[in-house]
Order: sequence, then structure tokens, then C-alpha cells
Amino acid sequence: KAMEALLKLMPTLVNVRRDGKTSSIDSKELVPGDIMVLDEGDKVAADGVLLEA
Repeated sequence: KAMEALLKLMPTLVNVRRDGKTSSIDSKELVPGDIMVLDEGDKVAADGVLLEA
């Protein structure tokens, strides 16, 4: 049940910037090097580095 609860917290779509263009992709398609574009209140279930605030 704990894993199911955690999976419900994960967003299915994320905004990423690739090749200078921002688009929404399925979170399962994230790869190392992707730049996620976050808004206030967004939840992130990934390790990363904050580039700008």
C-alpha cells in the first residue's frame, strides 16, 4: 500500500526543456540531462540540481 500511495503522488506529465523548446512529456520518458521546468507547488519525484530559482 505504501508504494501505491507514493505512485499516486507522482505527476504523470512533466514539463521539460529539450533543445531550447519546452514541452510536456510522460514522466517515464525523463532521461539524465533533461531540464524540468517547474512551477510553484509542483512535486518532483526525482534527484536533480536546481539551476535557477
